[in-house]
Amino acid sequence: MSRIHPVGRVGRAAEVAAAIAYLLSDAAAIINGAVLPVDGGRAARVRTPTNGEPHENRQVPCKKRTVPDRYWTYRPWCRNAPFLYERATMTTSEEIATDHPTADHPTVTGERADLLDTLRKHRNFLRYTVRDLADEQAAARPTVSALCLGGLIRHVAETEAAWIGFALEEPESISGDGSDWNERFSIPPGATLASLLEQYAEVASRTDELVASASDLDVSHPLPAAPWFEPGARWSLRRVLLHIIAETAQHAGHADIIRETLDGAKSMG
Repeated sequence: MSRIHPVGRVGRAAEVAAAIAYLLSDAAAIINGAVLPVDGGRAARVRTPTNGEPHENRQVPCKKRTVPDRYWTYRPWCRNAPFLYERATMTTSEEIATDHPTADHPTVTGERADLLDTLRKHRNFLRYTVRDLADEQAAARPTVSALCLGGLIRHVAETEAAWIGFALEEPESISGDGSDWNERFSIPPGATLASLLEQYAEVASRTDELVASASDLDVSHPLPAAPWFEPGARWSLRRVLLHIIAETAQHAGHADIIRETLDGAKSMG
């Protein structure tokens, strides 16, 4: 099947879902009566006309263009979600060509691909929620909650980093007595929303590389002693990833409520 798709692989359900999410979002408000193919370029693929086929049925081969404003292709979520930082929802064919797997970022398939796709989706919803905000808005607390958008970005990034540290046999990364819990939802002195997003991107890259290179998702490590952990429990890399996904999705929902309260903007709907 992958041979009939110009991108060299079949699509994933998560990629179709991301396209639907985009069309339902405010970012696609101007789009109406259009079809968005999510088929890896299959519909645009050129077939060779048979002998005797009418001339009008023959197709002119489509060449990949490198002109920046031609052949825009929707990217559900690029690595580290650059479209969320730059308010773009599309990238050019030329840019896509440079996003192929390399020795540093090998292709992941099967369960690993599904886990990373799901995590990236929730990361990107969270990032998209803080689009176009000033630092003062990122620090605002417009609801009865003490949470702010910048603090949520910090917390989610630090939580993901801590759990990936645990997966790398650094149990102290998730140790602690919880006394700094409220502080971890605040914006550190001197930090900006841009710097928090940059930190989050670095954490995401480290996670993606670990998942791609890990020998086995079943390798587990003992959890440190803490009131919120079951005594003697062990967590595998798979369990860690599922926990990070749940954390990210939960706080993306928190962020959506805060943003809509702040200025009426929504991530979806």
